[in-house]
Amino acid sequence: MGLDMYLTGEIYLVTDWEHPQKNLIEDGYRVKGRDLEPGYWRKHPDLHGFIINRFADGEDHCQKICLAPKDIGEIITAIRSDSLPKPGNYSGPLSE
Repeated sequence: MGLDMYLTGEIYLVTDWEHPQKNLIEDGYRVKGRDLEPGYWRKHPDLHGFIINRFADGEDHCQKICLAPKDIGEIITAIRSDSLPKPGNYSGPLSE
């Protein structure tokens, strides 16, 4: 089990119809957005389990998990406070 996880995001760029020269152009096409990868980690079972249990109903199928800014804040708080539960100590779907 690799436990590779990527934190990705999308930035949508608003089209300026009044001043089209201000729009970002790439290869002759208007850029509508950018994909970002602000984080990547691997082999962190506590963080992996926390995210799966808290934000994916305990279901780990290598699926995308959409996180709101408040969710990211919750993850950061759990990491900073050293309160990520150990994989064997989850309550909820993972331990049922």
